[in-house]
Amino acid sequence: MNPISLQAGVIPRILIPAQAFERLKLYIQLCPSEVGGLGTVESHQGNLFVTSISLIRQRASDVDTELDPEAIADHLLHILKQAGNLSAVRLWWHSHAEGQIFWSKTDEETIQSLRIDPLLSIVGNKRREFRCRLDLFSPDRITLDSLPLLPLPNDLPADPDSLRREVLAELREKLSLFRREVSLVPELILGASEALEIQVPFEEPEPRQHS
Repeated sequence: MNPISLQAGVIPRILIPAQAFERLKLYIQLCPSEVGGLGTVESHQGNLFVTSISLIRQRASDVDTELDPEAIADHLLHILKQAGNLSAVRLWWHSHAEGQIFWSKTDEETIQSLRIDPLLSIVGNKRREFRCRLDLFSPDRITLDSLPLLPLPNDLPADPDSLRREVLAELREKLSLFRREVSLVPELILGASEALEIQVPFEEPEPRQHS
């Protein structure tokens, strides 16, 4: 397999191993707020294969996430030492928590600011809905949206409970959670359009029931 390359006239499918997909779903389901991270992608017979999903240290709220720039640099350095290059780091993923899956203005700005060409983006929510897009920036700006995300039926976690505990521990370690509240008298405490940020503890959510 190789770094991302596309075949002319072919709409790629997004393939993800079962274990990586389970990790992605757990990050989203077990986080009480929005959450995001990076990942690696390679090309395989005209399709894109997600080879890893990683959580990055970040500030998170119920409406957005902000990845720590130093944590991103450390993550990229780790991959560089392991792989010798960063050509496979082509995935940005995030959740909208309980919200709808769509590309918000903030999402569009993040995709533009990451300066990764090409870039695969995945957005999901707690209802296990996902949406994928591929952005190419040169030689022409092209966006392929609503690409199919297809879990591969192999590599299922040998111990699902262990993976859940691992993901919970990682979320507790890497997330700084905040709640935003607008003051009743914002002109006296904050700017008229600003909100107060209150740090909140990480609490494991109640198990969700799926039909």
